[in-house]
Amino acid sequence: MRRHDSLLLWLVVGAACAGDNASVPTPELGPCAVDTDCPSGLLCREAACVSPDDLLPVEFEVDDRISRPVATDAFLFALSIDSSSVLVIDPLDLEVRAVLVPREPIAVSRIPNTDSVAVVSREGKSLSIVSADEDGLARESVALGRRYAALEVAPDGRYAIVFTPDGVEPDEGAEGLVAIVDLEALARGEPSAPVEIAAGYRHTDVFFRVERGQTTLAVVLGKNDATLVELARLDEPGYRPARIALPETLAEVVGREAIAVESSQYVLMRALRHPGIAVLDLDLATLTDVTLSTAATDLDLADDGSVAVGALRATNQVVVLPLPDALTSSSSVRLLDIDGVRAGQVELGASGRRVVVYSRFDEVERFGVLDLEDDSLRVFDRLEKKVRQVAVSDDGATAIVLHDAEPDSTVADPYERAVDQDEGYAIVDLETGDAQLKRTGDVAPTSLVFSGRHASVTLRDPDDVAHRVETIDLDRLVTQTFRLGSAPEFTGVFGGDDPRVWVTQRHVAGRISILDVEAERLRTLTGYQLNARIEGGDR
Repeated sequence: MRRHDSLLLWLVVGAACAGDNASVPTPELGPCAVDTDCPSGLLCREAACVSPDDLLPVEFEVDDRISRPVATDAFLFALSIDSSSVLVIDPLDLEVRAVLVPREPIAVSRIPNTDSVAVVSREGKSLSIVSADEDGLARESVALGRRYAALEVAPDGRYAIVFTPDGVEPDEGAEGLVAIVDLEALARGEPSAPVEIAAGYRHTDVFFRVERGQTTLAVVLGKNDATLVELARLDEPGYRPARIALPETLAEVVGREAIAVESSQYVLMRALRHPGIAVLDLDLATLTDVTLSTAATDLDLADDGSVAVGALRATNQVVVLPLPDALTSSSSVRLLDIDGVRAGQVELGASGRRVVVYSRFDEVERFGVLDLEDDSLRVFDRLEKKVRQVAVSDDGATAIVLHDAEPDSTVADPYERAVDQDEGYAIVDLETGDAQLKRTGDVAPTSLVFSGRHASVTLRDPDDVAHRVETIDLDRLVTQTFRLGSAPEFTGVFGGDDPRVWVTQRHVAGRISILDVEAERLRTLTGYQLNARIEGGDR
């Protein structure tokens, strides 16, 4: 599962470009005719790729590494590929300014604790820093020498790593290379040449190790290797980063998941045919395998890195790994039998105490919450529809359950059949068990964000008529609807304590709405890509 300051759950999958420190999750797999049409470790049964353990489809999480806009505490930054510019939107007065950048800006990431972003321009072969304040915009750029398509920014904002993510054709001569840029020097207007590192090939993830507030290490995961880069040694002549070979069972990148948090020295991995959980210790440069009887179908890690949990769907168990004890003492690893819920996916709350357990392929309308302090499981089975995804609020008190529609439902009761056939979601109070269903007809939820004691859900109408964003009062379990003029595309929240939500929409000239959840006010700006005031100099 992914780590966010405010949970952002994407249900629309797009091209991977940039995102938080997390891996690309397993996509829904297409139809097959024979086993070889499926990723290694899966079987083809009735034209579908399934797990050999239980003949069910693969559990997957949606990809949020889309090239979506990025919000800082004060501004929203959006890429305009056609005009080769970064658009900067002030949510208070909806003023739009733009700064030109080298051609084809394709990936953007916030630089922590600033109102600045890093931008990779693929055709322009460069990385830029775009900064904003009330007085204007500033841009500094450095040449990369090659076309890259993705970046990750270190948690302390010192470095950025640019790379070609798996699934994107690498530039000629760039197979397996990553480039490391000193962002602090670039921000001062004193750019140094990026340092290129050879790091295997088919890169899926970049993570960072933070010690006493400083980023000391970067790890690049490829198909066969993990490359560990000691950032303080980049200037040493002849320095070559260490590589750790991954076992063959982890080398199938489709369906492989890797997860880390910046406060931890560990990167955890699972894969479709790897019977266990692999733990990469960044400090010791070692790979330890926690062997299990079957492959894990999902992983999550506590915010402080003290405990990891995995779902073992084939045996209907949850494995609990206290860290670092699980690496040296098998007796510290707990295998918990789950009764009453199919254990296909796990979501560990911010406190590290409660685990939401569910499966998209559970025939019963339910999910469970596992308490790690006493290993008790509470089943929430008063739902009206099948579970697609479960998201938990920042305080762990409320769950939003996104449901799957069942258009072929044959339930005899006309009302219950209509409920099955509709799209919808439910709000569940995890203390009382109270659940409130919200039916949304044939309009499916596309994204969900939490902001304080509210959540916001965007819905995209297939008939292109009734697009909307709905806010949820998590205390009262009540929703309110705001109409959108066009189809919602990307959604997020501003940084700091700002509860406002932004929603970009599909429109030829650009359209964005700012929702003040507390004031129940939606404002929309149309044409910002055409009318932005250009600042920031030449390309």
